[in-house]
Amino acid sequence: MNHDRVSDPDDLPMPLPLEIVSDDEALEGFFPDGADPDPATPLGAAYIWWIATSDAETNRPTLDWLSLNPAVWDGYHKAGDDLHGWSLARGIIQADGEPERLAYAKLVPDTGTSVRAFDDIPLEDVYILTLVACTDGIWRVWGLSRNYLPPASRVFADEL
Repeated sequence: MNHDRVSDPDDLPMPLPLEIVSDDEALEGFFPDGADPDPATPLGAAYIWWIATSDAETNRPTLDWLSLNPAVWDGYHKAGDDLHGWSLARGIIQADGEPERLAYAKLVPDTGTSVRAFDDIPLEDVYILTLVACTDGIWRVWGLSRNYLPPASRVFADEL
């Protein structure tokens, strides 16, 4: 029998601050009042793009429409493979200095059930969808990175 005790409560492993919710409640958290995901918002575009990667072959037209440069994705199969087991987080990160044109959506490891966070969760490993506002009013995915937010100077390098 192990009689070791943890003397400091801060050393105890704590569960993540997540609450299990129904799929409908989770979707309501993303899109309140029953609204559908709207690609005119960074969160809506990220959500639709992420869902579409689960079947890149069937959803290729949607992925092409919501990608800034469809040719760089090589059929979206690698993105679909990379994002298998990952879920979109609700919050959008607005880019410093370019919040009207550049935003980031975070993807986190999938918990296997719909959950809602009730506090900040420290995460060391995330995927980042970089989204750009286009002149037609639609936000499009510029890129996918791991643990990295590409700066505006890189995303808009061709404008310099």
